[in-house]
Parts: sequence; structure tokens; C-alpha cells
Amino acid sequence: MVEDTGNGENENEKVRSNMVANSSNSQKSDKPPTKKTKKSITREEAAELLASAIAYCNQAGFVVTGHNYGLSLRLQIHGLNYSDDNFVVTSEEVTTKDKEK
Repeated sequence: MVEDTGNGENENEKVRSNMVANSSNSQKSDKPPTKKTKKSITREEAAELLASAIAYCNQAGFVVTGHNYGLSLRLQIHGLNYSDDNFVVTSEEVTTKDKEK
């Protein structure tokens, strides 16, 4: 049941008119919008993201191999080079047989 506010409008109409009034009063700022603070991720979450990225690389036809080196993991992605802070896809698709050569 919708209650009458006593001045000719029901409660729903009053709420709607207040919402419109409040939104029209908001002032625009000349400042750019603030950026959201990026939440840090854990090492475990980063490892999960890396595993997902490697799976995508495999699906795309890259051959990804790796080995442990002390406390580090060294990865090779056959068919992909790194130059000037960019990844560059090589012109030839590499297969598992090519990797064994």
C-alpha cells in the first residue's frame, strides 16, 4: 500500500522527485575523475595469472617450455621474441617437432 504524504503526492512520487532534485544539484568539477587505487595481488594470484597466460599461449600455437634455475623459473616461448619492451611474434609458427630439433 502506497501512503499519501498529505500534500497530494504519494511516497513513491516524493522519493522520485527528491532523487531528480538531488541529481540536478550535483556540481561538475573541472578536475579529472580520480583513478581507483589498484589493489595489489598476491604471489599466488600472480602465479595463477601466469599459468593462465601460458595456457593461452599454448592454445595460440606457441610452444612454452621452462625449467627451474635455482629459486627461479626460466621460460621459453618458441615463436615469440622480446625487443624494445615489446613482444614480437615471429613469422613462422613453431610446432613441438620444431622445438625438439
